[in-house]
Amino acid sequence: MCRANPNYTLIGTMTQMKKFNREWHGETGVISKAMLLKFIDDLMLPCITSMAHQP
Repeated sequence: MCRANPNYTLIGTMTQMKKFNREWHGETGVISKAMLLKFIDDLMLPCITSMAHQP
């Protein structure tokens, strides 16, 4: 997706890292306003997408 659209940025986050024995260098915790503001200057801009998966 990032190659097809240079305006697209993927920011991965894990909410339950304590359950996994793997190294993770991305964001951790639930997606919150504070987390979004780390990456987005104006939260009123259109097209913020969130996807989740429960194992």
